Amino acid sequence: MILNPDVLLLDEPTTALDPRSQSHMIDFLSAGGGTQTTVTATNDLSIVEEIADRCYVLDGGRVAARGTPREILADEPLLRRARLLHVHRHRHESGVLHSHPHRPGHHDHIAPALSSSPQPPVKEKGPSS
Repeated sequence: MILNPDVLLLDEPTTALDPRSQSHMIDFLSAGGGTQTTVTATNDLSIVEEIADRCYVLDGGRVAARGTPREILADEPLLRRARLLHVHRHRHESGVLHSHPHRPGHHDHIAPALSSSPQPPVKEKGPSS
């Protein structure tokens, strides 16, 4: 940030980024984004606890809720009303296709692919952290 702005406005900053670039963006935002205030609009709830200390949920152009990331992410009825829950789909061994909402942070993590270069440690955040 060459001009060191007082406020940085970002709209979906991790959308369409490869996983490594997403991680770099989250690290940048977690460090404050190089500004006094960063306002981020995102539907990716998996990054909210890492990048924000306050959240506002918008629904129909109005503020539907405000609170800490933990408070907002714990309010499943709010997330359903605001259409922010990810719908997970999978096929059972019986062949039946099943779908259900997934709360942020409740996915199994895939081990990083083998590579000749060492991978940095991954900071995991579980539901209780």
